Amino acid sequence: MPAGPTAVDMCANGLFVIGAALAVLDDIRHLTSILPFHYTEHNFYRAAKYGIGADVIWPHKDQVQLQDTPLLNVARDLLPRAREALQRTAVDEAEIHRLLGIIEGRIQIGMTGARWQRQITESFLRTQTPDEAFKSMLSLYMGNQKTNTPLHEWTLSS
Repeated sequence: MPAGPTAVDMCANGLFVIGAALAVLDDIRHLTSILPFHYTEHNFYRAAKYGIGADVIWPHKDQVQLQDTPLLNVARDLLPRAREALQRTAVDEAEIHRLLGIIEGRIQIGMTGARWQRQITESFLRTQTPDEAFKSMLSLYMGNQKTNTPLHEWTLSS
């Protein structure tokens, strides 16, 4: 998960990563035996290149074979497992619900900070010069960031 764009998004990212790690902890030996490092490295570069739209090599549900899987599907599958794992910790239930709800919202609409920037800028470019469009995008971005509004609640209309 990428950083930001708001503090609450970063907290949600962190909690999701921790929850996902806790969720797979019991299976980690098996997962690392069937998903060697070179596949992990390959997944890293796919995610870096294609972002949330990447397909990654991931174990099939029965964890016997590897297959190309959309990154959003991996996140969708891990989200309830992360929630359950976090509920067995000292993390406040309301905080788990609030922060993982942010991740769920981003998964549902398939949005990242970079996608939002591209889409809103394209929208502005229909009626503005490139300089104006980028300034408008940055102004909206900073406004949303200052209010700490989670990314999945940001508007895409110009």
